[in-house]
Amino acid sequence: MADEPLTLREVLDGDEPVALVAQGGGMRGTYSIAALAALEDEGYTRRFADLYGTSAGALNSAYFMAKQANDGVGIYVDHLSNRRFIDLRRLSRIIDIDYLVDEVLKTSVPLDTQAVLQSPSRLHVGLTSAIDGNLHWIDVDGATDLFEVMRGTAALPVVFGREIPLGGDRFVDGGLLAPVPVQKALADGYRNLVVVLTRPPAFAPKPSNPLVGALVRSLARQKGHSRAVVELLGGQMVHLAEELEVIRRAGASGDDLRIWTIAPSEDIAKRLTRDRATLAHTAVVGRADAHRTLETVR
Repeated sequence: MADEPLTLREVLDGDEPVALVAQGGGMRGTYSIAALAALEDEGYTRRFADLYGTSAGALNSAYFMAKQANDGVGIYVDHLSNRRFIDLRRLSRIIDIDYLVDEVLKTSVPLDTQAVLQSPSRLHVGLTSAIDGNLHWIDVDGATDLFEVMRGTAALPVVFGREIPLGGDRFVDGGLLAPVPVQKALADGYRNLVVVLTRPPAFAPKPSNPLVGALVRSLARQKGHSRAVVELLGGQMVHLAEELEVIRRAGASGDDLRIWTIAPSEDIAKRLTRDRATLAHTAVVGRADAHRTLETVR
């Protein structure tokens, strides 16, 4: 029965529909890919009918679907912990998403795109349109270039500074509008969700400082970003707060919604962390928190 208290493991070992939502957050994605690697080790790769993600959350979900989540941990720890990917002195491109896609995802730790396409699960990737400023969902299939979808959803404004052409549109970071796309999964009818967060459960998003927001928007104009993108900058925390509130309300008022959250139990890497030891520790925490959540009752 929907209102019967069950552990996550019991639900995953059953046959009720379950969706997976993964948060990114730059190098915080080390945590979510490690949590997915733990679920992979438990044999749950094919258990989720639909997976939802933006930015690094989408990338991590793709590696999980291909049964490459353990390889994905190495992407962060071994291949992104360097100045090729993050360089605060490289003002023209502080974060190099082209390096991530063209060298890491295609060559160093190649994503098995055929395994993703042949998976019985469906991957839904959110991207922000630079033309209309709205969130667009791409359901990954053979008609789309998966690498370009990943490039688009991870294309951070300003620090990467490029809008990615795809299907007659131009896209930037999907996390601008859906940092944790729980509401999309609920709109698709799911009542059992596993949500991998890269922020602590008690994290309280605060609105961006108006002066910082104005500076970021000014830099975005200098980078040539569209007006639609410029106007969105500074509002990310508002959208994150909305998604987190949905998670916190789950199960209230006697509804049948159950959400299991895998979230950091201690300090982990930050968005721009390059230190390998910190990233490796973040991966350890992610695995441990995932295993612990499997035994949590909802």
